[in-house]
Amino acid sequence: HIIPWRYSHNDDPRNELALCYLCHWTFGEGLVTLTDRYQVKTSPQLAVTSNLPGHLLTFNGRSLIGPEESELWPFVASMRWHHQEVFRRR
Repeated sequence: HIIPWRYSHNDDPRNELALCYLCHWTFGEGLVTLTDRYQVKTSPQLAVTSNLPGHLLTFNGRSLIGPEESELWPFVASMRWHHQEVFRRR
């Protein structure tokens, strides 16, 4: 869930992402987010914390690979919520 279910109670597929475990964890911890243009944005915390996998920095600026059906792409409002409420800007 982009906006966690405990806040949104929203199981709509447009409030969800299919991620591997590592990406799911980094998204949930606010170390990565998505822009309004469906691009990955990495937190500066990835570069200053030596305990985190450095290869995650290579995701910065990459486009999300979404479903073929445009109506199933994630809600922009959900991505904005994540960016404001979870993403670590510093």
